[in-house]
Amino acid sequence: EVDEVLEKLEILKPNQEEPNEDAEIQNQYSNRPNKEENQGHTKFRKLCIEEKSDKSNQIDKLASQITDNHQRSEVNANKIEKLQEDIQQVKVDNVHLKAENENKIEKMKEEIQRVKADNYNLKVESKNKIEKMQEEIDNLKAERENLKERLTNLEDRGLCIGCYGDRVNCWLIPCHHWVLCLTCYRYRLQDRKCPVCRQDIQSAVPFYGM
Repeated sequence: EVDEVLEKLEILKPNQEEPNEDAEIQNQYSNRPNKEENQGHTKFRKLCIEEKSDKSNQIDKLASQITDNHQRSEVNANKIEKLQEDIQQVKVDNVHLKAENENKIEKMKEEIQRVKADNYNLKVESKNKIEKMQEEIDNLKAERENLKERLTNLEDRGLCIGCYGDRVNCWLIPCHHWVLCLTCYRYRLQDRKCPVCRQDIQSAVPFYGM
């Protein structure tokens, strides 16, 4: 399309050989007897030649501008094409990033649910353990109270808490508790600890007559 316009402009340009034809006409007029008339025609021909030259220059300038604009238009078209390709690539990258982010978010949600479930299970397990420990503590307290009561009864009666038959007849050293008979101290007390305070027994001092 641009080439077609340039061809039309080339056709409109004056023929460069026309000045020779004008020179011949000018010579014909110069041979006429009327000098003033000849001079007028000569000036007119000069003006025509100058006007044709100006038009030729204008057409050349216009053709140069059209060519330059066409080149710039091609450069801009290439830029637009490149930008459109970049836009498409960005769109594709965004789709991939969106899918990747959605996968990450889904995994994070699953991890959150798993952690919540683990936390709930830990709470339930801890609660059960606490309840069980509290039950054991209550049982131990009850057993301890029962043992204290039995020890009190045995001490009041002066009976050995090892065999519940013989009377107490020794002091335990160093705690000074007297709750055993010598027979239980010597042969039945396996861990060598005081049944009352659980302190290690170093020895037993016998006594009689109580």
